[in-house]
Amino acid sequence: MIKDNNISLIGKSNVAVLIDYKIVHMSGEELINFLKSIPADDIQRIEVITTPPAKYDAEGNSGLINIVYKKGRKNTTFSYNKNRLKLWTSIDGQTGYETSEEMADIYYPLDTWNEVLNSKNKQDHLSGRLALDYDISDRSSIGIQYLGNIATPSDKDQNHINMFNSDSDLTSYSLSEGNSKKLNKSHSLNMHYIQTLDSMGRIISLDLDYFNYEINQDRVFTSENFLPAGISIDYLSALNQSEQKINNYGAKIDMEHPTKFAQLSYGIKATATQTDSRVSYFNTISGNPLLDPAKSDGFKYKEDLYAAYIDASKEINKQWQMKFGLRVEQTQTIGLSRSYGQEDKNHYAKLFPSLYVLHKINDKNSINLNYGRRIKRPEFWELNPFRWYMNATSYSVGNPFLQPSFSDNLELTYSYNYKLSSTLMVSRVQNGFSQVPTIDVVNQLQIYIRQNYFTAYMYGYSQTYLFNKYAWWQNINQAVLYYSQTHFTNKDIQAPAQNGLGFNMSTNNTFKLNKAKTMEGELNASANFPNKDVLYQITPSYSVDIGFRILFWNNDLQIGVSAQDIFKTSTTTVTTFTDGIKQTYNIYNDNRRFRLAIVYKSGNSKISIKERSFGNEDIKNRAKQS
Repeated sequence: MIKDNNISLIGKSNVAVLIDYKIVHMSGEELINFLKSIPADDIQRIEVITTPPAKYDAEGNSGLINIVYKKGRKNTTFSYNKNRLKLWTSIDGQTGYETSEEMADIYYPLDTWNEVLNSKNKQDHLSGRLALDYDISDRSSIGIQYLGNIATPSDKDQNHINMFNSDSDLTSYSLSEGNSKKLNKSHSLNMHYIQTLDSMGRIISLDLDYFNYEINQDRVFTSENFLPAGISIDYLSALNQSEQKINNYGAKIDMEHPTKFAQLSYGIKATATQTDSRVSYFNTISGNPLLDPAKSDGFKYKEDLYAAYIDASKEINKQWQMKFGLRVEQTQTIGLSRSYGQEDKNHYAKLFPSLYVLHKINDKNSINLNYGRRIKRPEFWELNPFRWYMNATSYSVGNPFLQPSFSDNLELTYSYNYKLSSTLMVSRVQNGFSQVPTIDVVNQLQIYIRQNYFTAYMYGYSQTYLFNKYAWWQNINQAVLYYSQTHFTNKDIQAPAQNGLGFNMSTNNTFKLNKAKTMEGELNASANFPNKDVLYQITPSYSVDIGFRILFWNNDLQIGVSAQDIFKTSTTTVTTFTDGIKQTYNIYNDNRRFRLAIVYKSGNSKISIKERSFGNEDIKNRAKQS
């Protein structure tokens, strides 16, 4: 499922996408654009790996979607292949505006606040990729990959709050305006060496990775309170500045080792990460910025991670296949808040087993059992104990005491003829953490802080059906029914847990509009019915998307247009109760949009370069700002 530029599987978010079993290191809209540019005729099959094996990082309660190309096809902007040298490059750019509207009602004991927030976001983004492979011999190769990104987004927002007393009389109102500017830069470098040891298929590979990420943000905002007659009673003008730098170094060794008993793979990995964050708050009422030390801070964080894994797969006979994996990860962290003089240390080692059992009843029927354990570590900005002000009455704050959460996932799947798939699923999240909208009733402040506070269970059933009887029409349908149950482990959380049923369904249709298959149409629809999740009650949302694409010049030039959420029905209303205060949020991100995409590929389309996954993908995901 694709929603709000994120890809998800049922019950799991932050799903990674692989191309020919190698992770694609893009996120959000960049990844969505890339996937939409792949011609359907280039794809041999799509595999959904709901329980990743031990070879992959245990980070994230996510599955994997693997897109397998037909032999000799690659989706690149430019490629070159001669003798032992292989090269490919690609470039991606984006510019444009997005708007969003959020309405909130906060029911204090003596009055009610009605809030409307409108924001406009300008997106300017440029990224480039370069991969180079050289075959030293028939059994060995060396390569390098680089990925660079730069983005300069900016935001403008207006916030209007009306305050009413218990008799519904307007007592005061406030107007706030904010302007934010960001500069994001990242560099990823991977160097790898691959050696085939013998004719039996033993292969050893070495990867060295470096990742650098920097973000700088300035936010200027003003906030003024008025009496109903329009008389100003309070005024605030401030500047909030932040910067964050992340450096990550990694190395790993992987071994593919077939034996008479089983197909083995094993390896080790080590990463070291250092982050340095600073936030400054200035009062600007006088016109000259005056630093407020109580609202400013610096935060340093260091994390070392060591991992080892082994996977063993065995085809017992034509009916039974098994795979077992075990990964161990040891983590050491140190966090230091400069302003508070506060140092927090963590040191823990955890095991992450995985198990797969496949029973082929016959050529058309099979049963598959999967189990896996995962970890979700806090993103770096979530650990930083600074206040980031949205306006005079609300701010978010990081939590340096935040701990990782752990999840166990069990699935039983029945498949018929590669078209019909039925899955029973159970998942448990321990020491779960998320944002808690805390209310300071006395000062009438909304404080958003991340906390570990729950254990959650999800029980579900999904049904997927592929209809491809006609060459000109492919149809994929999915329906999911699930029940979520949450228990609060942190007794300081003053809110009721939201438990209940949820249901969603989707249909995706691709049409070949001519015999040459150079003209394609798409019609997709999804529906999310009312559901409950941890703290929140969520209303239904729906979406209908259409698209058209035409291919020229042997499919090297692609021109496509698409419209998303054409009926503007993807908005949701979220209700939560914390500290005895009811809060209702109606959020509409600018999901209704029109898109024009032009993709041109040049060079040797049959190039077969050994793409390598960057070994620090888990670190890159945690570096993202919310």
